[in-house]
Amino acid sequence: MALTTQEEDKVRLLLAAMDGAKSIGDLPVADSATLLTALVEVVQGGVSKQATVEDVMDLFGEKAAYGIKINISTGVVTRVGNATLHRTLPIQNRMKGCLLSDAGAVNSYLPANSWTGADRTGASGQVMVEVPRHYFKCWIDGGYAYIMISEYELPDYKLIPKHYVGAYQAALDGTKLCSVANPAFRGGNNTSAWDETYRSLLGMPRTNMYRYDYKNAARARSATTEWNVWMYNSYVALTWLMCIEYGSLNMQLPVNASLDSNGYKQGGLGAGVSNIDYTTWNTYNNVNPFIPCGYSDGLGNRSGEVAFEMPSQYGELTTYVNRYRGVELPFGHISQWIDGINIEVKKDGDGGTSK
Repeated sequence: MALTTQEEDKVRLLLAAMDGAKSIGDLPVADSATLLTALVEVVQGGVSKQATVEDVMDLFGEKAAYGIKINISTGVVTRVGNATLHRTLPIQNRMKGCLLSDAGAVNSYLPANSWTGADRTGASGQVMVEVPRHYFKCWIDGGYAYIMISEYELPDYKLIPKHYVGAYQAALDGTKLCSVANPAFRGGNNTSAWDETYRSLLGMPRTNMYRYDYKNAARARSATTEWNVWMYNSYVALTWLMCIEYGSLNMQLPVNASLDSNGYKQGGLGAGVSNIDYTTWNTYNNVNPFIPCGYSDGLGNRSGEVAFEMPSQYGELTTYVNRYRGVELPFGHISQWIDGINIEVKKDGDGGTSK
């Protein structure tokens, strides 16, 4: 990471902790706390000054972060921070599909360009997307909301640990929640009478369950590794990664694979599965899912959309299955439970406040 554009500038760690130490190996292990308070010598224009690493990172922090600012009154989004990072997208580009064991270990990473040749049935592990460790900071100033991310622990930035999200809307393997593309698992409301018909729910995500049912089914994957439904903080982190990548809050903008004149991503993920008429859908299959898990796997770790022709029994219609860096249908198709947040809304007669 380049901390400055001035050639004569240098930053050198001062091994102040060497007092009494015979070698580098005698020094204590540096963690984030000791690192930020370690002394550095900053030489600029021939003048030497001492500071903490935290001071230096605060001074040069915007060179190590990228994000957006949102005009709160208009919703207009502007990219801020390091322009090069907006082009290279170091955090987003480290997202990748993998097969994860029930113990939480990566069995293998999936091919970047297409997953269709890989075993996605669950026999080789759950099909997940690895979200890399990174840091974020949000604040409001002068009518703007700022959302910034960085690969580095800059002052006041909060950790988003490396974690894994299901590549697909969740299916059910008996009593266990799973992220697989497997036609043996019946989704929706589990209507077995439809198995050999145009309304077959085999290979579809599971619906018609309460949040605690999903949570218990996720926990059933392992007695020692904590699996869960999609967590609120994880969903928010993924949302900001999308918004920062495309420089917009509207992820339903049309897919545009070309970069803009600045070399930035543009457009969005398309409308997704949102052009379905509810009444027609209800007549077709009682509002059960109709997109099989893994339908967009030909995109691999990439983002975009894949056309899906509705069965003739629904009517003539083309919808689109969208994907964000391996995560299929980050919005649309069916409602999804999010855990980790509860919202209480009170009527005016009960105080009119919500939390």
